Amino acid sequence: MKPAKELYKGGTVFFFRPPTGETVELVVISSAGPLCVGRVYDYVKKEVVVGLYWIYIRNHGAKLGPFFAELGLADRAMKRILKHLGKEFFEQPLEWIARQDAVRDWLWANIGKNDDLIGGEWAKSEEDKE
Repeated sequence: MKPAKELYKGGTVFFFRPPTGETVELVVISSAGPLCVGRVYDYVKKEVVVGLYWIYIRNHGAKLGPFFAELGLADRAMKRILKHLGKEFFEQPLEWIARQDAVRDWLWANIGKNDDLIGGEWAKSEEDKE
């Protein structure tokens, strides 16, 4: 695993590590300390999704929280998370961050669950339409 310093370069891009194991370079759209907002990366189709945003922990290359349909909503949520948890929280190892159940509970109650879409509605699948 690359050191955190090598995962972020110059303030304009960062590297996302999806569960598939590859490393993907994404553009920072909005930034607040250790967090940033970028477009969603669909690692199954291997493409960036236009119109959807995630909050990322840029030094770890990991996403945080739900999907956002509007950039402004993602930006406000990112700043709220940083204000509540503080910059130092995100300087910890990713494995440690992932084990913080109280933080996960706060995120789910105040920001949204991982599969939620904030600011929009998911389209119904063919199965749901029947």
